[in-house]
Amino acid sequence: MSRKFAVIVTLLLLGMVLTVFILVKNKQNQDLVKNRTPEQTEPQSVSDKWYIYASPLRYKISYPENYVIDPNGEHSILIFKPADEPGAGPTNFIYVSVVQPNMLDNEGEIYNYRPTWFDKLNNIQIGDSVSLADSEQPIFDQVMTYTRLGDAQIDGHTAKRFENKQPWEFPTGTTEVRYIFELDGYIYILGYYYGGKEVVNPIDPREAYNIVSSFRLVKSFKEE
Repeated sequence: MSRKFAVIVTLLLLGMVLTVFILVKNKQNQDLVKNRTPEQTEPQSVSDKWYIYASPLRYKISYPENYVIDPNGEHSILIFKPADEPGAGPTNFIYVSVVQPNMLDNEGEIYNYRPTWFDKLNNIQIGDSVSLADSEQPIFDQVMTYTRLGDAQIDGHTAKRFENKQPWEFPTGTTEVRYIFELDGYIYILGYYYGGKEVVNPIDPREAYNIVSSFRLVKSFKEE
């Protein structure tokens, strides 16, 4: 009887040790996700000359001379390095979308914005992940899952930061980093795609972060 009791106590102790180990490991993994900031190292830009794009949506953003601005509808822009020859669109680029108060219910007209997508991202905690796929289409979970990383500062505003290691409809190896923040009824969505196989004119994620970080809201361009 005493031998059985000793075995039970030993198993309980092993279970407690294992539980503590798992909890500590999970906390370490969450801290790694929270503090992962590969963009912190500021690279020397290929170009010393930068331009400023002033949007009618009352913001400005800077970009190197070897990039171009391409409007994507009335509410979004793409920033990328142009290809030397005509072909398919870029798979490495920076984007900016502005959701105005009267467009909050819009579906599909604004790049990387849908009300359900925004709500899902906005409601998860640092270290957690969520799929933006419709519940009726779980097959897309793998390519539409975002993990929330540590927050970032954009123009003095706290922006929630997310990462998708396998974005939908992009080449294998592509990573998307997305930032969202709200102000005065507006939603601002900024981000970039980098990496991937056989990419024409790839972008450095650190330079992409520098471009995103140059985003500034302006009350009036008369101030400039």
